Amino acid sequence: MVSATKSMKATHSGRRLLLPLILFSVVARLGAALPLGSAFTYQGRLQDGGGYPTGLYEFQASLWDAPLGGARIGETNIMAAVPVTNGLFVVSVDFGAGAFNGSARWLNLLVRSNGVATPPTVLSPRTAVAPAPQALFAVSAATASTAISASTAAAVGPNAVKTPGIVDGAVTAAKIGNGEVVKSLNGLRDGVSLSAGTNIAITPSGNGLVVSGSLDWKLDGNVGNAPGQFVGTRDNQPLVMKVNSATGLRVEPSAGAPNLIGGYASNSVAGVGGVIGGGGFASFPNQVSDSYGFVGGGAGNVAGKLAVVGGGQKNIAKGPHATVAGGGWNTASGISSFIGGGGGDSFGGPWPNTASGDWSAIVGGWNGTASGYSSVIGGGANNIASGAFSVIPGGANNLATGPGSFAAGSYAKSVHQGAFVWADSAVAEFASSAADELSVRAGGGVRLQTPSVSVAGGYVTAKGFGNEQAFLGGDGTGNDVEVGSLNASVNTVTLWNRGTSSEMDMTARDVAIKGVPRAPGAGVNTATFAFLAKKTNSFPGFDHVLLIDNPLINENPNAFLFVQHNYTGDFRLDTKPVGVYLYSIPGGIRRWGIYHEDLSPMPAGSAYNVMVVKP
Repeated sequence: MVSATKSMKATHSGRRLLLPLILFSVVARLGAALPLGSAFTYQGRLQDGGGYPTGLYEFQASLWDAPLGGARIGETNIMAAVPVTNGLFVVSVDFGAGAFNGSARWLNLLVRSNGVATPPTVLSPRTAVAPAPQALFAVSAATASTAISASTAAAVGPNAVKTPGIVDGAVTAAKIGNGEVVKSLNGLRDGVSLSAGTNIAITPSGNGLVVSGSLDWKLDGNVGNAPGQFVGTRDNQPLVMKVNSATGLRVEPSAGAPNLIGGYASNSVAGVGGVIGGGGFASFPNQVSDSYGFVGGGAGNVAGKLAVVGGGQKNIAKGPHATVAGGGWNTASGISSFIGGGGGDSFGGPWPNTASGDWSAIVGGWNGTASGYSSVIGGGANNIASGAFSVIPGGANNLATGPGSFAAGSYAKSVHQGAFVWADSAVAEFASSAADELSVRAGGGVRLQTPSVSVAGGYVTAKGFGNEQAFLGGDGTGNDVEVGSLNASVNTVTLWNRGTSSEMDMTARDVAIKGVPRAPGAGVNTATFAFLAKKTNSFPGFDHVLLIDNPLINENPNAFLFVQHNYTGDFRLDTKPVGVYLYSIPGGIRRWGIYHEDLSPMPAGSAYNVMVVKP
């Protein structure tokens, strides 16, 4: 062992650091079939504030080709939480297999208390590396001339190694110690022949072997590769690539196309031709459960035969040709089914999407189920499309069970074939009532901004708040328009103004009454009569009134009087507008009267035709 001791002082966190460094040689393990490796042990003693501390420190070690400046060799080794006891510490550093090639090297150290954010202290000057690590270069000399000169190699010919008593100088197993490197060249007569070429081969030559071709595969590329030249295996064993000693990629042989497996070491493929791009971790490996499946990455994903999982977590593409692009906890189990993403395990989940129908699809959202043949859910939450060819574009808590049905909005239930249901945001179910029906629940009303609206069909209905089932349409004869009700118990049509909560007037050219006219509250066959009223009576203060004295209507506030001017005979013409009113006259009695609306005196001799409807 060759060692070097160097004392260095530097300021760290306001304290003095004294570091005597003792550099030990490489710990070489030369057991049978074990490589030497490129790491070596570094030991020193740290002085902090005049004493030798005990605790955890962070060390950073780098290798340089000059005592000052120069070029760094290999990567910087960062070693956190290194235990220091009474100032003593031991670390293992590794700058790679090519770091020591016989040239001088210097070690640069930085140190600080573990876990602090202050910059580390640079221990200066750099420490020259003692010869012990340089001996690593002898294990894998850069060229053959380094170990054996060209002239020496030329002097060694066939049978140059002689064994006393053996004429041909043969080296046999009996003459080689147990465990030595060379023990399989029994009967070697013609030596080893190396010839130029592009393929590596070791073939018999007489009683010996011939090695032809290049013995290395260059990391910076190869030229002149012959057909059939490859990097790989010739037996039924996987080709493994590792990163930092951990498996990063495996090419596994199979009965057909090989399986390509990247990422976590426990990722696996069953069958042939499967591919896992990467991802996976403990308890959540990625898997291809059947032939020709594909998992791009993520964790805990499973792809079946000819199925694809792009990524995400705990996704399953079980059906043949099924696809789950991403998201979490989603399952595509139908033939050629598809899930774009969504699902997941948050807010009390998991909330998986499930596309179990053949050729079904869910674009996104959560807790959606597309179980119908060729059914589709665009997104949203808690939606179920179980009918064949059913569609739910989004929204929440919608159900489409009828073949070719459509549901959207909130709590829309399309349960009949071909039904189209859209429901507003009210938290209440709104369902179709017949096949091929358009059903809309719009609590805020329906607004159409258009010059005209045309409805092709027999009639338009409005259910009404009391199930009045009003309708507007016709009976197909084309000679009238019908306004009425589909409810057999409704027999009244009212012209009603919702803005003023009152009846409305009706204007018509002609009015035909089929049946017996009656007033509200009156029964069928209500009594009616007509007479001629004229100005023959008067009371003081009632000059503008023609009072009617008729026992059928006297004292009756519910009577209806229909009045018009009489212009026939010798009665006086009166063209002023008139009305009717039930007057209280002297004597405590009430009489109907006809009056001028401008309250002007009623002229003597005026006459009016009167029809009375008595309830």
